[in-house]
Amino acid sequence: MSQSLTEIEAQIAALEQKIADEPFRLKAEKERKRQAELDKKATLPPSDEVIDKIREHKHNAQMTNGERSNARVEQGRDFVLLILFLLGIVVLAGWFIKALAGG
Repeated sequence: MSQSLTEIEAQIAALEQKIADEPFRLKAEKERKRQAELDKKATLPPSDEVIDKIREHKHNAQMTNGERSNARVEQGRDFVLLILFLLGIVVLAGWFIKALAGG
């Protein structure tokens, strides 16, 4: 045997101490996990506005200038089509009312 009896006894004592401390360590770890879970539950999630702004920022960071320009043109075109659609509804409603009135 290459190890002396005192070294083996020291290792046994260290292992016994580690075994004796294990329940306290496990209890402390369990308490830390429980506290972390409580903190997580107590923290409010970000609002929808914050999430939308983060998503928009990421999207804008990925867009090139040409894509931004194209998006503005498409929005302008869509706005014109919306105005024409609403104008058509108003004209048809006026025509319908006039037809019902007999005139």
